[in-house]
Amino acid sequence: MAYNKTILARLNKKIVIDMIRTQGPINKAEIARKAGLSIPTVMKITDEFEKRKLIRNIGKGESTGGKRPDLLEFIYDAYYIVGIDIGRHNVKIILMDMASSILIQKSFPTREMNIEDPHRFLEQVADLTDDIIKESHIEEGRFMGIGIGMPGLLDYNSGTVIFSPDFNWTDIKIKEIFQERFPYKIMLENTNKALAMGEYTYGAAKNCSSLFCINFGYGIGAAVIENGKILYGQNGASGEFGHIIVKADGPLCDCGHRGCLEAVSSGNAIAKTLKKRMSQGENSILRQYQELGGEIDAKKVFQAAGEGDGLSQAVIQEAIEYLGIAIAGVINLLDPEVIVLAGGITNGRAFYEDFLRKTISDYKMRYSGRNVKVKFGVLGEYGTAIGMGAMFMNDFLENGGVN
Repeated sequence: MAYNKTILARLNKKIVIDMIRTQGPINKAEIARKAGLSIPTVMKITDEFEKRKLIRNIGKGESTGGKRPDLLEFIYDAYYIVGIDIGRHNVKIILMDMASSILIQKSFPTREMNIEDPHRFLEQVADLTDDIIKESHIEEGRFMGIGIGMPGLLDYNSGTVIFSPDFNWTDIKIKEIFQERFPYKIMLENTNKALAMGEYTYGAAKNCSSLFCINFGYGIGAAVIENGKILYGQNGASGEFGHIIVKADGPLCDCGHRGCLEAVSSGNAIAKTLKKRMSQGENSILRQYQELGGEIDAKKVFQAAGEGDGLSQAVIQEAIEYLGIAIAGVINLLDPEVIVLAGGITNGRAFYEDFLRKTISDYKMRYSGRNVKVKFGVLGEYGTAIGMGAMFMNDFLENGGVN
């Protein structure tokens, strides 16, 4: 019975804190009415939250016949979170409050020579994290924790990278490295799942019931959120959308298979395909740039496409066609409410958005996904780091406002 009372008390706190956060300023009587709770229960909970400085009284509301009621609002800067995005091109670190407002942001490039020594590289990430925390001058008790987004297959219990094709890392104990350095809760999450939670909590998919979020960047990954919960799968490895095979005789993927979506449609694949076709004699305005020692990446290919380079345009269109076919398959399989495309390659959406939408429409089953909304992410380059903040925020709410 005591156990059930504890669960009920936490659930009531979750309902109240989330209502104040999403519907505030709001008064206690309105909370009680909407939540189906008694006024004394709401008063007890809100008194506790006020003492803990999670909510505050901001004045009186309009009278409905009696005394004017006190209005309550959520205090978004009661706690702070450090979000880290360990990306293949850059590491991005932010300090944010619970409203996703970024106070400090720093980044540094992910260099090939550095990632060959994972532990040394991660100590560099930890050093910069420490710099940010010290620069903030925020007392220790107001940090929820440090969230780390990392591409690859993860062991969530031990906080270990089982395998990351992007980094060629195996069995790297990230959480342990950070826990030895910091007195805060450390959370490790797959990059794609973190990005999805960010867009669900703060971005393009707020208030939706089911989300399929695609991270379209150097690689391609995805995550599924259903009723606010990430779907992990049996072994926590769900969302490897980029490793669906779409071209059986296609190029070799970093995962070891041929013809993965990531091997034909990702930013890395777009750059590789352009260089391969130039080596086979096709012309591009990027040839001279390459001959002068310039490194061709997806950003350069999109720039060339914008300048009218036919080969760059053809390479992008082919990549987007495979992506559209794969998304059509997702619609047929999952019928989500919202599909969000986020990640670095979405910066070039002006070159492909119409074609992508047409391809999805052409390849999905007739009448399937009639109401699905295909959107682009809004959180920008710090989306994964913000998503790690969202992971903490949702855990905080789930626990009834307990950090």
